[in-house]
Amino acid sequence: MKQSRKESGQEVPEECLAKVIGLTSPADACRATAVSAAFQSAADSDAVWERFLPLDCDAVLERAVHLVDSSSKKELFMDLSDDHVLLDGGKRSFGLHRSSGAKCYMLSVSEMGIAWVTADLYWIKRSDPDSSR
Repeated sequence: MKQSRKESGQEVPEECLAKVIGLTSPADACRATAVSAAFQSAADSDAVWERFLPLDCDAVLERAVHLVDSSSKKELFMDLSDDHVLLDGGKRSFGLHRSSGAKCYMLSVSEMGIAWVTADLYWIKRSDPDSSR
């Protein structure tokens, strides 16, 4: 009679799967959820998604204009890759690149230190009424 993998002691612990999945990319972690229930559980864990978040993520989010509230590290990653978060009174924004987890900052014109930025002769500042920010 053939033994199941669980009975023969060949089942890989979830912590081990999470460690391996955490060494891949956010896109690979999402794909891993389709392999099996064990992979899905490991790939959705905070241990995996914490590895994809920048080390200074908490410090950056402390500067957010509005509270960023996510129930899991995966949800936080997905939120930051879907929409930027305004920082420093709205003069900067922060987000993550979905497939790589790379940080993305955007600066307002006033933060860039461009020569003659206040000279109306050289610049036309337009606001977009349809902008969400």
